[in-house]
Amino acid sequence: MVARVSLVIIRIFLGLMFIYSGWTKVSPIEPLEFSMLEYTHLPWFLNSIIARLLISLEVLLGILLIFNFKHKLAIKFSMGLLFFFTFYLSYVLQTQGNDGNCGCFGIEHTFTPIEGIVKNIISLLLLFAYAKFNKYDLKLKHDKIIWYSLLASVVVFPQIKEPMDFSVEDKFDEFTGISIGLDSLSIIIEREQGIDLVKGKHLITFFSMKCKYCKLTSQKINLIAHRIDVDFSRFYFFGKEKKKIPYYEEDLKNFWKETKSDVVPNKMLGRDLFYNKAGYALPAIYLIEDGVVVNRLSFRSLDEDKIFNFFK
Repeated sequence: MVARVSLVIIRIFLGLMFIYSGWTKVSPIEPLEFSMLEYTHLPWFLNSIIARLLISLEVLLGILLIFNFKHKLAIKFSMGLLFFFTFYLSYVLQTQGNDGNCGCFGIEHTFTPIEGIVKNIISLLLLFAYAKFNKYDLKLKHDKIIWYSLLASVVVFPQIKEPMDFSVEDKFDEFTGISIGLDSLSIIIEREQGIDLVKGKHLITFFSMKCKYCKLTSQKINLIAHRIDVDFSRFYFFGKEKKKIPYYEEDLKNFWKETKSDVVPNKMLGRDLFYNKAGYALPAIYLIEDGVVVNRLSFRSLDEDKIFNFFK
């Protein structure tokens, strides 16, 4: 009796862990997508599909474990997935050290690679115990219908929760063809950094260092810069309250580190001037040619084809 109750507790615990892991990865899904792009160099569209299928697999395994349905299949795939995650984290540990978030639970909870490996090893031990001693399997009258319905549901779930970006369009037509007043700023920046923002083509962004999607945008732009065969000019504006200006350099170092971004030419603006130029919808992303806005993008609609076609 005790053994049977223990097995129920183990399978429910592992099932909930898999479901929660998938749920926290799906929104936002970009940290998972970016991590996969960094190591696989897959086409962006295919990478987005695989990321969502990975989440679907985690959720599916969690449901199967909780209900003890097709438990042999669930155990095999769960072990395979945990071995894969452990191998990946071991590689990250060797190449990047025990720094940053392993991504086990998205951005909801921060686990170092070592903590993620320990979690996986404990989960594997529990799975081995469950595999060895569990003798039961849920039998349902219409198990094929339920199985295929379950498969369809978990596959559709990530796309409903976090639709892919390929169909996203921006409605920023009012910005096209206008100047956002870079002239006076460009004079100062050219004197300080030798960059003339009102001549030639530039990607210009307005970021808040505390904004989640600003950080993801910086990481996304950095990935694009390393993936496309075109050099392009990037310039980032950051906004700061007056009392926080003395901490700008330290905050900036943390921003580059957290977003895994190259150090990009940048300028700090006071809060009022920053929002006067950027507006209140952040991040503000502009493709600029000779000081005039050619396109304004959002985090979702920013993609490597648009950047490549603009700068090629």
